[in-house]
Amino acid sequence: ALKAKPDDAELILDLGRIQDSLLRYSESIRVYSDGIEKHPKDYRFHRYRGQRFVSARKFPEAIADLKTATKLAPNSFD
Repeated sequence: ALKAKPDDAELILDLGRIQDSLLRYSESIRVYSDGIEKHPKDYRFHRYRGQRFVSARKFPEAIADLKTATKLAPNSFD
């Protein structure tokens, strides 16, 4: 599905979540980074990538992403 719609935010997020569930954090970080390039104002990509940076113990990168997500969607429960 992603090949047919490579810019679809939901499909990109789905791929990242699949990689997360398989504990392939490096791959999911790349997927979320691609999502950020395509959808820079969608806080979810920063949020998920930030969480994966935590999982990968890359704390400075995680903090930066999670702060960006908060700025993009300050009222979001996520």
